[in-house]
Amino acid sequence: MKLRNPFVLLAGAALGSSFASRLDLAIITGITAFMKPIRAWAAAEIAEGDLDRWHALLGLDSASVPQEADLGVHLTPKHLATRYFGDRALLRRAHRVAARATLRRLVWESTLFSPAADAANRAPAWVDPNWAKDLQALEKARRQTQRALHGMKPLFLPYANAPFPAIGAPPASIAATERALAGVTRRPRLDLARITPGLERSLAIPLAETVTYWLRWQADSKVTAGARITESVSTESAVEKEVARDMARGDMARWDMARGDDDTEDTRDIGYARVIEPAHAPPGLPAIVICHGLGVEYETSGPPIAFARSLARRGLRIVMPEAPGHGRRRRKGLYGGEAFLRGQPVSGIRHLLQASAEAVAMIAWCRAAGSPKVALAGSSLGAMTAQLAAARVIESDLAIARPDHLLLVTPTGNLADLAFTSSLAIAAGLDRMVQAAGWTPDLFQRWSTLVEPPEDPPIDPAAISMVLGTNDTVTPYEGGLALTQRWQVPEKNLVIAGRGHFTSSIAMALPGSALDKLARALSSLD
Repeated sequence: MKLRNPFVLLAGAALGSSFASRLDLAIITGITAFMKPIRAWAAAEIAEGDLDRWHALLGLDSASVPQEADLGVHLTPKHLATRYFGDRALLRRAHRVAARATLRRLVWESTLFSPAADAANRAPAWVDPNWAKDLQALEKARRQTQRALHGMKPLFLPYANAPFPAIGAPPASIAATERALAGVTRRPRLDLARITPGLERSLAIPLAETVTYWLRWQADSKVTAGARITESVSTESAVEKEVARDMARGDMARWDMARGDDDTEDTRDIGYARVIEPAHAPPGLPAIVICHGLGVEYETSGPPIAFARSLARRGLRIVMPEAPGHGRRRRKGLYGGEAFLRGQPVSGIRHLLQASAEAVAMIAWCRAAGSPKVALAGSSLGAMTAQLAAARVIESDLAIARPDHLLLVTPTGNLADLAFTSSLAIAAGLDRMVQAAGWTPDLFQRWSTLVEPPEDPPIDPAAISMVLGTNDTVTPYEGGLALTQRWQVPEKNLVIAGRGHFTSSIAMALPGSALDKLARALSSLD
């Protein structure tokens, strides 16, 4: 397999050595350093250049900002003025970049999902040759503005030690969780017609012997996760709600920021999935539905998209749904994945129930699109989504959505402990926040049964593959090992190496990896 990305090539060469654990440690250190800056970046997106609004969104008062007490820095009046006007300039720049990204996205949406896109439904990947170059240019411009928007994040590094939390809203209270989940003993039964209503397909964009198009639908977590779970805990802070109302009063066209007067949070959003397949795809194309991890942004992540194209060139249909709160589904003012971290444990339950339901719908869509064989894969949070999706297919008796193979990279069979022991949760300060709210692992366990993997394997264990890293501190190795034993996964289907969490996922892009073997097996089927 040809690897085009030099970072993946360089990192992969070292994955068999002791450097792997050092690379994981460096990634965790980088994430820890970036948590508060990206919270500041996200708040700047809806501050619209207003310094006072930005400080309010971050919970900073006028006294705490100039004193810089928590930073341990003594600032003279001259430095204070520089910092003040520098912050204003930064916010204005962030506002301009965000506005350009929004405009490009709207142009992209209106073009690719225009009435002309109805013709796309006549064939798996219909491409108008007269439009190909224009569509390629449109997608390139959209990605450039998105990268420029996310490229603003390092400019907020001076706030790495600022006195505000990396997660902008507190965990759910124990009392609110008990009121919301009292009597909820099982996962909602799935109805495929209600998971992706209004599903439509975009025009296809040809690139490097493949074509890419998108699926879009009206998503509502009330349907996929249950109304009681969805409405119980808001992922918005009081200040964010007030800002949203102020912005809506000033411009009613800002429908995505508007909120009702009753303080209820809008549970609806637009779901998206990227589909990459070979140009001139033959009938009976096997497919892989890939669920991504927490904080992964396909909009700015080159290696996953490049690797998906390499799989498509081997004769596969690759479906990559965007999880709630990520990518195009990220609400303004939140960074990718922050909605999952806010309002735990209810927010985590809601996310997994919604994301797993949509993964099930994507498997069913692949079968309807002519893929007789469909595998379901996921890494980290995506692995938890995939294992839950496979279980819900059985519980809801949805034969059309049953995966033929299940590939789980760094999974766990014990979700309840992650908020307290995961190094990623510790980096975000989530462990301290949930403990301050009175939560314990035992209390989490009481409700996490709604999203924990079942005792019995959801499909034949011979069709399940797992990848574990013995140095994994994000989804600790012991939890994944316990799941392999519970499901009696054959030893030949296990890849256990002395890697950490992130290097185990990076290794999936290498020849001979579990994903490479799965792709080879699927593409060799008649």
